[in-house]
Amino acid sequence: MFDKKQNKIVAIKKMRLEMANEGIPKPCLREISILKQYKHENILKLQKVIQQNNILFLVFEYLDQDLEYFINNNIKMNKKTNRHLIKRIIKEVLLGIY
Repeated sequence: MFDKKQNKIVAIKKMRLEMANEGIPKPCLREISILKQYKHENILKLQKVIQQNNILFLVFEYLDQDLEYFINNNIKMNKKTNRHLIKRIIKEVLLGIY
């Protein structure tokens, strides 16, 4: 989706709130608070949260591929750099967690 205010493409995660009268479920709140708290180049940036009726929209920066896509299209295709790519991926994941 294109965000006119930021003049760039963003990704949107849509979460249905099953029990709208009970508020936002704890797992959703936990995910939102963690994503808002951490600012790291290896963690996807949560830009804003929008609630409309019983739907919650999480607006993220847009990336052209996710980790699964990267692994499937790079590691499996090129066996020579397999070890190097695996080490790089693990390092970046651990840095994001740290």
